[in-house]
Amino acid sequence: MDAVMDIDCAAPGVPGSSQIRSVEARTGRVGTSGRGDATSGREGWDRSTYDDGRVLFGYAVYVPQRLPRRGRVPVMVVLHGCTQSADDVAAGTRMNEMADRCGFVVVYPEQREENNRQKCWNWYLPEHQVRGSGEPAAIAGIVAQVLGSDVAARLDRNRVYVVGLSAGGAMATIMGVTYPDLFAGVGIHSGLSYGAARTAPGALVSMFLGGPDPEEQGRLAYAAMGEHARMVPVVVIHGDGDKTVSVKNGEQVVRQWLTANQQASSGSLVLDAERPDDVHDGCSPGGLRYQERTWNDRFGRPLVQYWLVVGLGHAWSGGALSGSYTDPAGPDATVVMWNFLREHRLVAEADGRVVPLTARRHALMRVCRRTSRRARQAISRVVVNHPRTPDRNGGEDILG
Repeated sequence: MDAVMDIDCAAPGVPGSSQIRSVEARTGRVGTSGRGDATSGREGWDRSTYDDGRVLFGYAVYVPQRLPRRGRVPVMVVLHGCTQSADDVAAGTRMNEMADRCGFVVVYPEQREENNRQKCWNWYLPEHQVRGSGEPAAIAGIVAQVLGSDVAARLDRNRVYVVGLSAGGAMATIMGVTYPDLFAGVGIHSGLSYGAARTAPGALVSMFLGGPDPEEQGRLAYAAMGEHARMVPVVVIHGDGDKTVSVKNGEQVVRQWLTANQQASSGSLVLDAERPDDVHDGCSPGGLRYQERTWNDRFGRPLVQYWLVVGLGHAWSGGALSGSYTDPAGPDATVVMWNFLREHRLVAEADGRVVPLTARRHALMRVCRRTSRRARQAISRVVVNHPRTPDRNGGEDILG
């Protein structure tokens, strides 16, 4: 039996590394093989297609048999890497098992071989790096279709997350940039920064040597968000032994998001890559050392988090050997991502816009400060302009 990392799904707050414990995995994984009976979408493993007007994209949906009876449940969108399928990435990440334990629905969009012979997401081509175009539009369309399906009444539109590995990680970055009003948080495993390449040859250069200046890419990412710009919670995982996507890319993804989020904060937040708010060194149950660095928002909540795993190659950390591109020895990336993402959500405004919960708090704080300032100014005017008269105790009555 493999050792996996476990969490208490019902516990409030985001557990820190010290709260994650190593346990023995249950024998017989539930729902991770992807071979469950197809259903109407109520529970189990279901396959469907999405027509973007030009081609059909396939996708799979996993709905746990036991979901909370009250309230709405989150949605986790998982983007596979090159040569992988929905079944493969589900088995390797154990994401369906996590969904069983913690109560969320999983969506697995699949790349078409007609679009890429290796079934890679085309993250390196300009037409797939903008909102309303190419693969980002198709993935967003798949999510919208699932949200509007027969399980929609149970799905929480404010808690939709996207994670991915390798090419899927690069595309997860793009989804966070192009659809920040759809995804409440992003998980990037062994991926690349936004706009790291614009051609196939350029993609290989970025994969092996790193991409362009990450601060500049962060400014481009913020600009690409347009009217939907906001601070996006992001968790990044990369192995320093990755020979396919250099670990330099992990650092660049972090710096890109620190820059984009700082710009999205309208100057209210300073995020310095060299000065994280928290640093934790640890060792996984499988013996791989890691360092976890966290940068917080103004309220002390993790906004950007980076897990650098020593000795991890191009593989999903802590994954199951039943899937490709996994290394069971590393800290469980599925648990790490869920721990980080599950506390972040979007909130809908009256005009239909969707903004992050932290942004609403910022707005409320500004309103409160303005109201308090106006109240103090009003009192000052009364004190200055109203004649003072002695009270019955010999003092002055400012109210007269």
